Amino acid sequence: MSAQSLAGSSRRSSSKHGTEDALLVRAIEITAWAKKNIRLVIAAVVVLAGLVAGVVYWRIYSRERMERAAAEFVQLQQTAASGNLQLAARDMEQYIRRFDGTVYAEEARIALAQLYMQQDSAAKAVEALAGAAERVDDSPLGPQAALLLAAAQQATGDNEGALATYMAVAEEADLRFRRVAALEAAAQLQSRLGNHAEAATLYRRLAEMADEGTPERQMYEMRLVEEEARAQAGNGGS
Repeated sequence: MSAQSLAGSSRRSSSKHGTEDALLVRAIEITAWAKKNIRLVIAAVVVLAGLVAGVVYWRIYSRERMERAAAEFVQLQQTAASGNLQLAARDMEQYIRRFDGTVYAEEARIALAQLYMQQDSAAKAVEALAGAAERVDDSPLGPQAALLLAAAQQATGDNEGALATYMAVAEEADLRFRRVAALEAAAQLQSRLGNHAEAATLYRRLAEMADEGTPERQMYEMRLVEEEARAQAGNGGS
């Protein structure tokens, strides 16, 4: 073996032993520190174990709560289907309080508002869906809840609130058909309120969302022309 090869082998061996020695020294230092600070080490281990146990417990609790919510939601639907609307409404109110924060509670809240609307209690429907306009993009049910809230607001005579809720859906809903439904409802309400210029703006937006040459776009363009004409007539034809 050449002198150069022997020198290279010696350097590698020396480097290896140096690394091992450094690791050994570091391990000794850590062990000494741990012995000196044993109470701190024990406290840290206890805290870590508590955090891990807490996470595991929360996951189990959340899963079990979701399973209970699903099972009881089926019973809730059966009560609603029985035709006893007052009993169904009471059970839904209790269910929402117990399982608030789950997707099933959101479904129950929508169903409860629909029951109230069937009973001509739009004010209660508004109360049941309070805050839905701010939760449009929180869940897949958000836009549906907000659209129902807007309809209930409109039924109570709160047209300004209804328009604001419709526009929240139009701006924040993920699905196009939800945005279209909100814009259509807002445009129709603006027209009924005599706000034809505002209605025309919404129909123009709907026309731009529709594909060129489709019956849908032609309808929106026709409504746009009608609302512009009404707005101009309202301004004295100027």
